[in-house]
Amino acid sequence: MSDLSPIGADLIPPASWVAERAAADGPVADAAHRPAWSGVGPLVELCLALMAAHPGLRRLAYRTFFQVLARRSQDAAWWTCMNYGYAPCDGPPGDAPVPPHAGAEAAERTSLQLYDHVAAAVPLAGREVLEVGCGEGRHLIQIAKAFPEARCIGVDIDPTGMKQAREAFAKARLDKRIELVAGEIGDAVADGSVDAVVMIEVLHEIAPGIRQAVIDGCAKALAPEGWLLIVDETYPSTLAQAREADYLFPVQTGFEELTWGNVLPTRAEQDTLLADAGFTDVQRSAVGDIFTVITARKA
Repeated sequence: MSDLSPIGADLIPPASWVAERAAADGPVADAAHRPAWSGVGPLVELCLALMAAHPGLRRLAYRTFFQVLARRSQDAAWWTCMNYGYAPCDGPPGDAPVPPHAGAEAAERTSLQLYDHVAAAVPLAGREVLEVGCGEGRHLIQIAKAFPEARCIGVDIDPTGMKQAREAFAKARLDKRIELVAGEIGDAVADGSVDAVVMIEVLHEIAPGIRQAVIDGCAKALAPEGWLLIVDETYPSTLAQAREADYLFPVQTGFEELTWGNVLPTRAEQDTLLADAGFTDVQRSAVGDIFTVITARKA
């Protein structure tokens, strides 16, 4: 078993590591300090205290808030992409060029550039592309714009996201080129029928117990020599990795994601999932200090 387990409460570092870091950082002033939310009002304090004491209630509250916010923002011009952004390191983000196919969504330049950067990791021109967990379909729209000859298919299980995706496809006049399917991978495409499968910030939201089945489904959908492209956060597998700069953000978000019931996959788990599904030629690269871009080819 690794020093940092990816399951549930075991995400908390071992006591030996906590003691080691405490010794290195020195004593903490006022160890009996009040919770961070104190002073924000009795009712808010009560709600936050209840959520802190009951993880199930906290997950329900967060998910409800997310769905309400998503529905209210359907027509909001300021929310067109739900991800981080990307800009080349040779200049400040504000000077980053807008993708030529961005159109009216140019205000979300860095988010769109993240999609472009990710899509460039595997050959998609003229290919049949399946996005697993396509959500509101923003990445599919960018792929369709960047690769006019590509056929795009999205599969998801969230009705709110799918409704917004259909509206976005129609608005972009791409509803004839992008197909959207509700359900599982096998409901969207036949075995061996697509050239590339894309998963953007999805793997960590899949329950650990069914991740292998999903990755196996991706492999079944791919034609021989087809590509799997995954963008996700990677939790460290060992204490040594946890001290590396590339894992600082995932260590933080690993705890935050638990409030939603999500468990970040470790690098070791990612490697095992891909190997057991029969993928080869696995390559990794980093986007900033946040995401890992993984490409793998079906044997």
